[in-house]
Amino acid sequence: MNKVQKGKTQLLVLVIICITIGLCLLIGGIVCTVKNISNMTQDNIASSIFLVILGIVLALCGITSIGFSTYWLFIALSLKATKGNIADKNEVANKTVNMEKCPNCGEEVNSTDLVCGKCGHLLSDTKVCPSCGATNNSDNKVCSACGKEF
Repeated sequence: MNKVQKGKTQLLVLVIICITIGLCLLIGGIVCTVKNISNMTQDNIASSIFLVILGIVLALCGITSIGFSTYWLFIALSLKATKGNIADKNEVANKTVNMEKCPNCGEEVNSTDLVCGKCGHLLSDTKVCPSCGATNNSDNKVCSACGKEF
C-alpha cells in the first residue's frame, strides 16, 4: 500500500468516526431539547431553559461536524494514487510542475539538466566537456573551449 492509499484509508476512518460523533451530538441535542421543552414547569423553568439551550448547542455542533466530515469524505474519495511518478496520467498534476524523464532510463530530471544523472544520457542537443565543463553542440568531435576530443 503506497503513501497516498494509506493516507486515504486513514482519512476515511477519521471521517466515519467524525460523522458518527456528529450524528450522536445531533440526536442527543434533539432529544435533550424536546424532552426539556415537554417537561418544562414553573418549578424547573430555569434549569429547563438551560438544558434546552444546551440541546440546541449540541444539535448545532452535530450538524457542523456532519457538514465538515461530509466535505472531507468527498476529498478522501477523490484521492487517487498512481504508479511511478504520481503526476503521470493525472490531469490535475499535469497542469502543475511535472518533472521530465530521461528518454533512455526513465529517471526524473530537471528541465535545466543537460545530462541524466543516472545513466549519463545527453538530454539536449549539447555536449558537456568532461575536461572543462564547457557546453558544445552535440555533433562536435572536439570541445570548442579546450580542444579536447570527446
